[in-house]
Amino acid sequence: MENLIRYRSEFDELNSKEIKLLEKAAVSVREFIQISKKISHVSYATRAAHSKSYAVAWGTLQIHPNIPNWLRMIFPEENYETTARFSHSNPIIFKSKHEVPAYGISLKIKAPDRNILFPLVNFPLFPTNSVAGFLKFFISMNTFLTTKADNFVVSAMDLPALLIHSRTFFPGIFSPDIMKHAAQLLFRKNDFILSFPFHSIGCFRLGDFIMKIKLIPIEIEKNFAKNERGEDRICKYFSQQEAQYKLVFQLCSDLNRHPVNDLTKMWRNATEIEIGILTLPKNSLLNVQDPEVEALVFNPFDNPEQLQPVGKIQQLRNIIYQTAAETRNEINSKENIKEQHKKTP
Repeated sequence: MENLIRYRSEFDELNSKEIKLLEKAAVSVREFIQISKKISHVSYATRAAHSKSYAVAWGTLQIHPNIPNWLRMIFPEENYETTARFSHSNPIIFKSKHEVPAYGISLKIKAPDRNILFPLVNFPLFPTNSVAGFLKFFISMNTFLTTKADNFVVSAMDLPALLIHSRTFFPGIFSPDIMKHAAQLLFRKNDFILSFPFHSIGCFRLGDFIMKIKLIPIEIEKNFAKNERGEDRICKYFSQQEAQYKLVFQLCSDLNRHPVNDLTKMWRNATEIEIGILTLPKNSLLNVQDPEVEALVFNPFDNPEQLQPVGKIQQLRNIIYQTAAETRNEINSKENIKEQHKKTP
């Protein structure tokens, strides 16, 4: 293991300007979620991203018996219970049958001492490495959407700032890896959600080392129920059969080929270790309309220290996840209490 890059706190450090922008971003997230019911035309406060839940399923993760001893110390159990949430990446819930094929799976591994949470997506890259640039865009987007829900005419005044700050993505969008994967994604735009491989966009600690994560589907038909809506396809699939994925860790051994803070590039020739098999059984779906299911939080910063997110862009999630979850659950809890009072004779 001497050739692996060891985790250092400097991978995560934000400067004072970035911290101030992050504080403003947290305020914009809170304001967005407070009005998200109106924005998405639903009866509950939504998430700040991946707001649309296609399905939530319970399952198990079976750890391979032959993983290295140092990994066995992190994953000592043979089997773990899991919860997986399949979602769309858009912060707004649309009810159209045709959507951009940008999907996510948030995986919760229920460990005895502390749960492990991995948010994964089917597009493994991010179009900018500028923390400040992304935060300015993020704040502008939230401001525009929030204002638009109240007054469409007034929101037009926020549009120039949104367009200006979107320029931070232009260099990254035209990077070779992003263009290649965008083309692949569009080519697969009608494929079944469960048939995609899912990746962590950023890095995570793996004990003293650094990794990226992949979930690779095992024999899931990409054309399953092709003419039906996304959530209907998932419900139909799980009514008939199980879904299985390989859980794979990629290890960082060279910062040039495996950059931590350049998310516009794929890792090249990284050592991979298959940790185990995730199984989501037939008839394992939970009711996504259940308030307790909707309130589920998949914050990777709740992970044990040895599995914490790594990298500057990743660190933005800490405050944003926290603010989003607290605001959403606060609003939805009040609404649930109101509904219970209405039903009480």
